[in-house]
Amino acid sequence: MDLSTKVEWLTKEELAHELTKLQIPFAESDSCDTLRKLFRQTRSLIRRGSLKLSIGALSADSPSEMPTCRVAIQGLQKEVAEGTALSDARRQRLVGRVEYYLGRLQQITGQGDADEVQTLKGVLVECLSTLNPDEDSSDSEVEVFRSPRKTRTEAVCRAEPRYNLASLNLKFKGDTCVRAFVTRLDELRQAREIPERIIFNGFPDVLDGPALFWYRSNRDNFTCYTDLLKALKADFDIPDFDFRLLSEIRARTQAKHESIVVYLSIMGALFSRLTVPLAEAERLDILLRNVRPEYSRELALIDVTSIEMLKSLCKRLELAGSRAGNFTEPSSSGYTVAPDVQVQSRNNTACRKQAVGSVDKTEGTYCFRCKQAGHKTNRCQRSRELVCFGCGHPGVRTPECPRCTKGSTSKN
Repeated sequence: MDLSTKVEWLTKEELAHELTKLQIPFAESDSCDTLRKLFRQTRSLIRRGSLKLSIGALSADSPSEMPTCRVAIQGLQKEVAEGTALSDARRQRLVGRVEYYLGRLQQITGQGDADEVQTLKGVLVECLSTLNPDEDSSDSEVEVFRSPRKTRTEAVCRAEPRYNLASLNLKFKGDTCVRAFVTRLDELRQAREIPERIIFNGFPDVLDGPALFWYRSNRDNFTCYTDLLKALKADFDIPDFDFRLLSEIRARTQAKHESIVVYLSIMGALFSRLTVPLAEAERLDILLRNVRPEYSRELALIDVTSIEMLKSLCKRLELAGSRAGNFTEPSSSGYTVAPDVQVQSRNNTACRKQAVGSVDKTEGTYCFRCKQAGHKTNRCQRSRELVCFGCGHPGVRTPECPRCTKGSTSKN
């Protein structure tokens, strides 16, 4: 019975029982109309999925439930027996309440009350046959007992979703590493929660080329997903794979651009592809030999006991190197609120004297004889041509220069 549509038939005690069962708080002083409104709102929230209730909240407490149901059912039986000429509205109300208590009896799970529950169910079935004489009571009884009404909070069986394995964007043709393919396939299967039997039935979607021909020829030999992967690795694995992979692992050093986290992650992936796993002590020995030399020198005096400890120490070394690379000298210029403790330049006076003394004394001079800068005319060694040292007029000395003498005469 859908209580959200027949809630008007329930009494205040029955509404309080349903709200308590759903763990919805209410006040004992609330009126029946208030409880009906609260019950409708609760059912609406449950139907939309905004309110989640545990299945345990729906279980009935048999010791306290039986006396209540017994009294109510006896009252219904008496009311049905006394009602000789019932109106359609009253008959519909009684039918709804009888069905309601049939649903409550279905939730009583106490083993000691099984006989009494069956007896009370029989009384309710007789009431239904009296209220609906045109219907077969045996059919009603079968309907009630075989298909008990469920609330909306019970688990709902849904059809299993369909998976498109082509959307994984993963193909194996037989010319690449089969172990890498199997690892990636298992990662995607777990991430998307795809059952193994779905992968097994749709395995051709992730195969192509020679690998697909192999599957078609051997599909009758596979009984499950595990057997299929085992056969795939056995037939497409690289010959002597473990020996060759272990040699590559021992030779795999840390690149200059690789951080310790990236390097350890790559090495962990290589270790995981070995058929027989290496012990942690052996893996740690390989890693200690193959990390960067700047790490090895710092770790030489430390007893590294685990891979996690190695990662932690190397990360601290990386942090120290990053800080050293970003170090800057303090600035002695600019405004400061504490000038008395501002950093002072080392040998400031000596540097100033050295800077002054190092200035080229000939800077800004020009020779009028050779037309070159860097020395004065009276010190020119390239030409002995007579020239005025004042203005550079050729053929005359400075005292006899008409330009310079004319300037002196006009001043006088």
